[in-house]
Amino acid sequence: MIFIHNSLSKESRAFIAAHATPQDTVYDWYDGGREAFWATGNTHEVSAFPSIVIDIPSHRIPANSDHPVQNIPRKQKMVRKPADMAAVQAHLDRINVVLARSPRDPRRPIEPLTLDNMSDRKR
Repeated sequence: MIFIHNSLSKESRAFIAAHATPQDTVYDWYDGGREAFWATGNTHEVSAFPSIVIDIPSHRIPANSDHPVQNIPRKQKMVRKPADMAAVQAHLDRINVVLARSPRDPRRPIEPLTLDNMSDRKR
């Protein structure tokens, strides 16, 4: 999992101490983290600390009478200032509803996003 952190913020320090694990990547925004985060091709939509980055895989939105199938490219979403990891899971659950509706490509199945597999996703 990727955490965006501000070590100058007591709230951010407490969240990182409570929830980050050694397998997670933590970018300290004002201590070189901003440049390192952007250098790896990540989103520029950072606006609050702490934030957690969710990598949403490319998927398709099914067709309806007004629109053909839409291909949605891979993107990143920020969960800004979550109260706890349950709040992050709530975001993942909403994303998973959309991913579950995506027409399946048997060559590229879309696995549901979970707190456990967020660190394992290929960037």
